[in-house]
Amino acid sequence: MKNVKNKLNLFTSFSSLYQSSEYYGSKVIFNKYLGFNKNFPFPITIPHGVDFYHAEKHIDIDSIEPIYGCLRNDIFNDAKKIKP
Repeated sequence: MKNVKNKLNLFTSFSSLYQSSEYYGSKVIFNKYLGFNKNFPFPITIPHGVDFYHAEKHIDIDSIEPIYGCLRNDIFNDAKKIKP
């Protein structure tokens, strides 16, 4: 549990940088769904839009948030080269 608290403190200290989820609205949705405080940091980028395998570049993969949500194996393999 101590390790989880340390990670939350790390996320909280950088929360002002995690703007992607707030800009696109996913922070509000997930924090409400999970029952978190509205000020809880949400260090996750969730690509937006419908994926028809049409984009040559993965959307938002280079954003500052340390966690990237994806549903395709090819994107996952590319994201894990950039994200911890």
